[in-house]
Amino acid sequence: MARKMRFGVIGCGGIASKVVPEVMGSPGIEIVAAAASDPARAKAFARRFGIGHEPGYAALLKRPDIEAVYVALPESLHAPWAIKAAKAGKHVICEKTMAPSYAEARRMVEAAAKYKVRLLEAFMWRFSKAAGELKKAAASLGKPRSVHARFGFSMPIGKNYRNFTRFGGGSLNDIGCYALSAARYLMGEPVRVQARLTGGNATLADRHGAAWLEFAGGGLGTIEFSFSAQTGQDLVYCTDSGRLEAPGPFTFERKRELVTYKGWKEGVEKSLGKENHYRLMFEGFAAEVRKSPKRIGAFENEALLQARAMQALRDSAQSGKIITLKGRP
Repeated sequence: MARKMRFGVIGCGGIASKVVPEVMGSPGIEIVAAAASDPARAKAFARRFGIGHEPGYAALLKRPDIEAVYVALPESLHAPWAIKAAKAGKHVICEKTMAPSYAEARRMVEAAAKYKVRLLEAFMWRFSKAAGELKKAAASLGKPRSVHARFGFSMPIGKNYRNFTRFGGGSLNDIGCYALSAARYLMGEPVRVQARLTGGNATLADRHGAAWLEFAGGGLGTIEFSFSAQTGQDLVYCTDSGRLEAPGPFTFERKRELVTYKGWKEGVEKSLGKENHYRLMFEGFAAEVRKSPKRIGAFENEALLQARAMQALRDSAQSGKIITLKGRP
């Protein structure tokens, strides 16, 4: 049996509090210690989950018993600490969106390559059986024509860092990235995009947004994301001979369902049960690192493609223009 991959956690906020207990039951993963900007917060987090703690992020990166880190900080801090982790020889799972700009995402991947570690953007839903079934069903339906993905909920502004530009927040970075990831998962890379973001200003990040996507081969897509509308989450994929509907594709707390329609026939529903996406992601990452610990591969390439498409959406929203994407990132 392969040895456990021992992780440190950088950031002790809400997402880390959700992910850590889901991962701790894995036979191949051990959460060793956590660190926060406030040592008292790290201590409370560690006591809650029965793990160690360090007074700061730098101290955690110095620990020789930690092989990899999970970066669960605001987006504006992802690149600085992922790069420092790579320099310290630690593999990195980084929360999404990986960085608030393509340039920063590129520096993260370059650091991973330079220091011979692996880097994954934490789109946990892609590691699920449901995602595999979705891809398989899509391939059986003929030529792709369109994809429609949305993710939204109502979140008061308050003090939540996800609402503020200085932290790299906003509905696009926080949940629009899921919808974009899903559209790309089924349709490939967009060649032209146009986006609109609303509700933001110099201090507050965007609260609502939507985008139009055009893919190679003529397929089209739309994505919608919101902190101010209870749109829920769903995914619809259409081809020249049928369509797929996947309600609630991005979170694991509910049973997965996939409905396939071929022509005008009644839909066939397939229940895939509940899956722990977070644990599957950590285990999938560990397996890939054990296989190729020093070679940049699919994880890093996927992160760059996602970052490039995200940047195109930001550029379009800022300029009001259609943005054309060319070549590889």
